[in-house]
Amino acid sequence: MHQRLWPELAYEHQRLRYVMTDLTRLVEEFLVQKHLASKHWLQGRLLLEGLAERKQGKILCPKASKASSSTRTACAMRTTITSASGCIN
Repeated sequence: MHQRLWPELAYEHQRLRYVMTDLTRLVEEFLVQKHLASKHWLQGRLLLEGLAERKQGKILCPKASKASSSTRTACAMRTTITSASGCIN
């Protein structure tokens, strides 16, 4: 495998191990993203938690009337999230 990836370089076991570790992390991140894509309610919650951490929890809620039901549900949870994170409504 090393010869195919780096034909001009001498074999280095450590280099191959680093590449395999990076590849494993990328595969894990890909699997998480694929699973998260089907969890719309979780996407909304994570978005609101991220906004609350940045004290931007009100950004989505004015648009909630036009938004999907998962966003409206997430906006309903905003009070809990923002109060837990110390943000002021």
